[in-house]
Amino acid sequence: MNILHLKAFYTVAKEGSFTGAARRLFVSQPSLSKQVQALEAELGVLLLERHGRGVHPTEAGAALLQYAERVFLLLREAEDSMCAYRGLEKGQLAIGASPTLGIYTLPAAIYHFHRRHPGLYIRVFVGTTPQVVDMILANELNIGLVEGELKHPDSLSVEILREEELAVIVSPRHPWRKRDEVTPEELAQADFINREIGSRTRELYETTLARLGVELNSMVELSSSEAIKNCVKTGWGVAIVSRSLVEEDIRAGRLYALRIKGAPLKRSVKLIRRVGRKMCPAGKAFVKYLRASMPPPPTE
Repeated sequence: MNILHLKAFYTVAKEGSFTGAARRLFVSQPSLSKQVQALEAELGVLLLERHGRGVHPTEAGAALLQYAERVFLLLREAEDSMCAYRGLEKGQLAIGASPTLGIYTLPAAIYHFHRRHPGLYIRVFVGTTPQVVDMILANELNIGLVEGELKHPDSLSVEILREEELAVIVSPRHPWRKRDEVTPEELAQADFINREIGSRTRELYETTLARLGVELNSMVELSSSEAIKNCVKTGWGVAIVSRSLVEEDIRAGRLYALRIKGAPLKRSVKLIRRVGRKMCPAGKAFVKYLRASMPPPPTE
């Protein structure tokens, strides 16, 4: 049995779609389909069937999936074991991160860490918190950096690295630019640029403001933090984003940041690992670097 074909089947079955599996494996969808078809031809059984827009294992596929999970768990354990012999001169490190951390925080950290250990090959997956968690539990990632709520807490080792502050941002031409804070009632009257439904950032600020009886006057919805920042820079509305995303713009005077009076907005940056999986030297070194470079969360 070809291990690459088995990997293709396993990933499609776990993702529930060829599109998602192709994205995760960094291959084209047609190539992935051919690998699954080759495995089906070799075994002489249908492994996957389509239901609507999704893909589900057949009875034979469900049976094979159980064996595949055990196979790839053993392979990961073997890799971790060999990793211990290589030290930090060679090796691989697979990291997952939610979008804000993966786009804005992680690149600089990886750059400085890799300069110290140039022999390491580092692979990064940027996706939603549930996607990162699933890949951690499937032993496809060594560690994850996420901000969202976590399911499967008993299967994850969770460490809070720091508290991330959210802030209201306005342009240099906005009347609020010289203020340190704004009231929830004032914010409700402003033209607001919203994140997309399902965004963890949006969920946090809407839930917090709803407790105060405040509903935002959303005039546009954008799924990109960069697009939101650029809209605000033009003077078009106000928005709420992670402060770390706009620190450079604040220092340059391109944006101004305010707090919401009586409604602090913070979320935790969490380092997650799979319980029971040993970390290789590369993983241990990177976690140590993150702990040193990210200030710990304040204590009460």
